[in-house]
Amino acid sequence: MKLVEFIKEMNKICPEYYAEDWDNPGLQIGDLQQEIKAIYLALDLKEDTIINAIKCNADLILTHHPLLFRPIKKVTKEDFIGKRIYSLIENHIAHYAMHTNFDAFFMREIIDKKLGLKNTIPIMNNSLLEKDKNIFDNEYENSYEKEYKAFRNRSSIGIGSVGELEREATVKEIAEKIIKEFKVSSVRIFGDENRKIKKVGVLGGSGKSEIDTAISMGASLYISGDVDHHAGLDAVEKGISIIDAGHFGLEHVFTSYMKKRLSYMKEKVKDFSEIKIEEEEPKEPFTTIYEEINFNGRRNNLW
Repeated sequence: MKLVEFIKEMNKICPEYYAEDWDNPGLQIGDLQQEIKAIYLALDLKEDTIINAIKCNADLILTHHPLLFRPIKKVTKEDFIGKRIYSLIENHIAHYAMHTNFDAFFMREIIDKKLGLKNTIPIMNNSLLEKDKNIFDNEYENSYEKEYKAFRNRSSIGIGSVGELEREATVKEIAEKIIKEFKVSSVRIFGDENRKIKKVGVLGGSGKSEIDTAISMGASLYISGDVDHHAGLDAVEKGISIIDAGHFGLEHVFTSYMKKRLSYMKEKVKDFSEIKIEEEEPKEPFTTIYEEINFNGRRNNLW
């Protein structure tokens, strides 16, 4: 399958057109006429991502986050972005990203399902999607019947959710569920961990800008990533608890979802059956160091 044909298939899943205005999804680097025989999936395009893709003989790296968010003035090996561009071109590897268009179509539902949220409405409405729910043609409907029908039946489309848990749970219990369901080592809580919660707001990635929106929608807990010190403290003062699960924490589900999606497409889409699909092993981009406490409840002297 040529890269141009692969991109057409991706735009049937979640068209680039429906990304947020500030975003830059789609083809980042590559030759549209290049043959794609192997795809490597990752959340971010890091240097070691490229190294692993080369080992897998990948022709394409498909990520959630784009390598190029804003214009660059020059490409050199001395620049940390330029170095990766050079490496991709030298190894004939294309790079394609599915970012906020993926968030609007699928990320919200994946996260909601893992958290067990019901009766959800989006935090950030996508007006283009609301206006144009009939964008998909018969080819899409016939190829992806189940998800097509689910899409058409959604009352609203957008990024992030506010919804209800099936039963009340404490902030701590919800935090423990996140650690289990998203396979992360830790989360951070702002506010009382024993507070009981029924209505939850959640937005994958960096979502502190929507804390006030979640409050206005009646959420008593907001789950997102990249919530800084002051934003967390201010949120608690405004009456909402915060769980910061990290930017990676909620969004790394992109790779496992897309592996399943592409594997399904291998059975349904012409010229897709022979494509090899590899997935980067999810790994948190940082290490959390915990202070050791002995059985007497005293801190060990590590020095």
